[in-house]
Amino acid sequence: MTTDATSESRRGVLLANLAPLMVDKAMAAQLCSMSVTTYDKYMKKNMLPPMNATGRVSVEGLRQAVFRLDGFLQKQGTDDPDAALNKWEAENGYG
Repeated sequence: MTTDATSESRRGVLLANLAPLMVDKAMAAQLCSMSVTTYDKYMKKNMLPPMNATGRVSVEGLRQAVFRLDGFLQKQGTDDPDAALNKWEAENGYG
């Protein structure tokens, strides 16, 4: 028989080991290896998922978008998200 304290302790350990399902913009940008400003630019171009009403984004949605973004970066010939977006904008009449 487990005590409430033991059950609570086990639950805390389990929760601590789970990856978050949602992250804020700063963490989303960090996961994408870019600044928050660059994340905003890509988000406005619908290349990265927008924040929900609580200011968070789904990690799974972000993961899927990053796979698409990786293809975009390769197509632009760079691994620098800022340079890739600047090049794309110049080629497509933005900026």
